[in-house]
Amino acid sequence: MASWRLDLDVSDKFAFTHANLTKLWTDRSGWISVSIDPTKPNVFLLHFRELACVAIEFANRYIRVRPAASDLPLETVQHLIADQVVPRIIAHEGQLVLHAGAVRFDERAITILGESGRGKSTLVASLNANGWPLLGDDAIIVAIKGNICKGRAVYRGLRLFSDSVNSLFPVSPGLSAVAHYTEKQRVSVPLEADHDNRPASLAAMFFFGARSVGQPDLAAPNDPGRDLHGRDCQ
Repeated sequence: MASWRLDLDVSDKFAFTHANLTKLWTDRSGWISVSIDPTKPNVFLLHFRELACVAIEFANRYIRVRPAASDLPLETVQHLIADQVVPRIIAHEGQLVLHAGAVRFDERAITILGESGRGKSTLVASLNANGWPLLGDDAIIVAIKGNICKGRAVYRGLRLFSDSVNSLFPVSPGLSAVAHYTEKQRVSVPLEADHDNRPASLAAMFFFGARSVGQPDLAAPNDPGRDLHGRDCQ
């Protein structure tokens, strides 16, 4: 993503109008939708309901964010870009991106997939506290070559609610806001001395799903990730 440019657009005019947009998909909650303007090939518009619109131009490698309100907090903009926009761009360009957390075990990785709210971040934070270094808690890029799968985080981050922070950290870590609409906080996790986000071979993959009678709370994956066309990234 180093070659991409990012601009914050607070002007009254925007390159897209709703009249000429074709909607490609909307997530189940209706919170995120992706549209295109047929006259502008390879340009996509992500709409985050009541928050922002993000135009993504692949030809020019350009991201433009237009907040729905001029006072949208900067941390919310940063969250939308890091946790929503960037993983979708990576997936759209052909890489497999899983909505998952992961930790390193020796030189291998263990991934935890599942919908938001299932406890992925809390589990990987707990494993990190017990000596399994954190790779990331939200988006994992998986490369498959032959019968070998390797994974690395889109970025090394950890976001937790206060009860998890209090349970897992005897000494309060550095905390910062994720976004104005969530009580989750970003947790500063010290890097291992040799940590460089290098890919690690996948040793195991666990799926958090809805519990049914007589079944443990590990089941089939739900919405592991999507690219900008709404295709499942799996």
